[in-house]
Amino acid sequence: MTDDLDLEQELRRAAELLDPLPEGLRRHAVEAFGLRALDAELAALTFDSLLDAEASLVRGAEPPRLLTFRSSALTIDVELIDTGRGRRLIGQLDPASPAEIELRTPDRTLTVRADDLGRFTIEDIGAAGPVSIRCRADDASLAVVTEWMSI
Repeated sequence: MTDDLDLEQELRRAAELLDPLPEGLRRHAVEAFGLRALDAELAALTFDSLLDAEASLVRGAEPPRLLTFRSSALTIDVELIDTGRGRRLIGQLDPASPAEIELRTPDRTLTVRADDLGRFTIEDIGAAGPVSIRCRADDASLAVVTEWMSI
């Protein structure tokens, strides 16, 4: 394993010497990445039950993980449940409205519909890793994306 890491380091140094990144390219790439959700407002994580001291005192079966994301226009509450056969995400939009919901991972995007009461469920969300939720109102008046987080 160490030999592989040493080889990777050596190849990186060679690439930096022989084919360096053009001036400003890294900055442009970071700025372009930021534009991926230009039309969407960012919803910040405001509650995570894993970080709540009282929630960690619960005994018995592992409780569901509760998360709350807030933007100026929308709150997204989600519950992450391990079903034994996979993981399920149940969510609620506030204010309630029908919308398209995307659960984005580095590998795929799962899309579901929130009903008139703002409720949605995403089955079999896959392995642990980084995710982000994107919500688009049906009337196109609202687009919100959550920050990336590990679940």
